[in-house]
Amino acid sequence: MGDSIGCDSNQTTRELERLRTDLERLRADLRTLSGDVRGAVRSGAEYARDVAKEQADDALRKLRKSKEFVETSVAEHPLISISLALAAGVAAGALLTRKDSSCD
Repeated sequence: MGDSIGCDSNQTTRELERLRTDLERLRADLRTLSGDVRGAVRSGAEYARDVAKEQADDALRKLRKSKEFVETSVAEHPLISISLALAAGVAAGALLTRKDSSCD
């Protein structure tokens, strides 16, 4: 019976060593996975930043182009521009001061 206890003890020791080895491998795998996830998140954030910057730059270019078009049109046709501005003001004033008939 003493031999079976010693045998069980050796087997338990081997099992513990295997568990320790497996645990170390698992820790190493987790460290690697953690690094991979950090890298993927970083790459995704950089990509999103780059896309947002490109879209902002594109919007700014379009805004500047529109501004130049309006300035050129106003300079080339000042009377039409004043007439359009007056008409827009009258229309806005009419909309803001009109009486809502559903409240009567």
